[in-house]
Amino acid sequence: MLNSDALSTITNYNIIEEIGRGGMATVYKAWQPSLSRTVALKVLPPYFAHDEELVIRFRREAHAVAKLRHSHIVQVFDFHQEEQFFYLAMEYIGGGSLQSKLEKHGRLAPSEATKIIRQVAEGLHHAHTKGFIHRDIKPSNILISEDGDAVITDFGIVKALKSTKLTKTSDGGIGTSEYMSPEQAKGEKVDPTTDLYSLGVVLYESLIGTTPFNGESALGVANRHINDKPARPSELNDRITPEQDEVILKLLSKKPTDRYSSALELVGVLNSLEFAAADNIEAPGSPHKSEPKATLIRRVTRVAARLPRLEKPPRKSQEAKDDSQTKKTGRLKISWSSAIAALLIIGLAGIVGFLGGYLVFPAPAPVLTVDRVEPKEDTTSQVKKATVAKTPTLNGVKVTPAEALINVDETLTLEAQGLFLDGSRKDVAILWSLSDSSIAGINDDGQLKATKAGTITVEAKAGEFFGTARIEIVEKPEESSEESATPVAEPVVAPVKRYRPRPLQKPAPEPAPVLPEPAPSIPLEIN
Repeated sequence: MLNSDALSTITNYNIIEEIGRGGMATVYKAWQPSLSRTVALKVLPPYFAHDEELVIRFRREAHAVAKLRHSHIVQVFDFHQEEQFFYLAMEYIGGGSLQSKLEKHGRLAPSEATKIIRQVAEGLHHAHTKGFIHRDIKPSNILISEDGDAVITDFGIVKALKSTKLTKTSDGGIGTSEYMSPEQAKGEKVDPTTDLYSLGVVLYESLIGTTPFNGESALGVANRHINDKPARPSELNDRITPEQDEVILKLLSKKPTDRYSSALELVGVLNSLEFAAADNIEAPGSPHKSEPKATLIRRVTRVAARLPRLEKPPRKSQEAKDDSQTKKTGRLKISWSSAIAALLIIGLAGIVGFLGGYLVFPAPAPVLTVDRVEPKEDTTSQVKKATVAKTPTLNGVKVTPAEALINVDETLTLEAQGLFLDGSRKDVAILWSLSDSSIAGINDDGQLKATKAGTITVEAKAGEFFGTARIEIVEKPEESSEESATPVAEPVVAPVKRYRPRPLQKPAPEPAPVLPEPAPSIPLEIN
């Protein structure tokens, strides 16, 4: 445990309290005075500083994860070393973890569990497009905000840490045994579907209250992930629908190719499950929700009450019978007159046609023709059917999916159906429109083409009713992989060449200047 005197060396943050502890690090709630905000400070013990390889990987992962920007991934603010401590400053989520929520409630309602898993899948899709795989999705690494939204934490950092609770595979993969995929347990190469398997275990635990495989040792649990088949969730919880059963069992497939191809596909499936739940068990009075079935039945009853009654009248007195027979006879007279008029027209047309054909192609011999008397049809039932038939009344429009996340240059086909008062859903003529046509385009068939990053609202209109869908468009994933990432090589300093100084040579003496010879002196005689 880190004492307060040791933590005082972290000068940029004021430690408030401890909020979590694991085998590798301790997490504190701290205050950052420079920006006046609360952060989560993850501090590594001093003995990690002596593991040079671990420190290099930890620093590289911290720099990479700091580039991820998504509402369902914890944001990394800072990574620093002060004396013997390495610490990581992250976004503070005050609602606790999914693990603490499950420990308190045992299991979650299907609607709440589906919402949390869908949000985690959205965060995983963003990370997968950037080339990162979490490898340790579990309830303790899923935080719940005060608004009830799910946020992934420890993204990419767990791969750089070692612990007895974590199982390390031959290729460096790390994960917790209860949530480990079969390929992780066998030491094979992992891909984004590995995170989907772990997410399926979390969904199973959220609905049942326990993981699908348990054992006395991590190795025993890993072997069960490889060989055993999980129990069907609906057999353990009668609130689970067959559709939710299929989603969970598909996520827990032993082969990665049998799972969903991407986290984005899983998001679309979970969205459809949420719509199905909304059509059946939504709370009354909530906005943009369908009304309960009982209310819908009462509406149909009120509409049917205004239609003419066609059922047989009850037995009455003789006067009522005569009056009823009179009205019925009047309707029959009108129907027979129309039928007779139609027969006369058909007969005249036949005679004219016969005479015209006889004049053009005269028969060699007279042919005796007998007019067939068409059987009289009982049109009473037809009259009743015509009276009953009534166009159903449109009550709304539903767009599927209502929310989606796609990449730039990808296409997404949206479907819209009319919702009628009688509870049926039928195809109707839809007029599609977008809130911002510069971000994407859509044709008459509902096929949307993304052109640049952004968020748009798609509206499907039928008459005076319309439905909407929210589409988030992100940039294409960068082609990078962790396997090809190599640490930046340290610059090589060229060796300094040393030379032995040469001895100084004395300069050659300059030749003496040649002076002109003096003129001969002439003796002077002075008298």
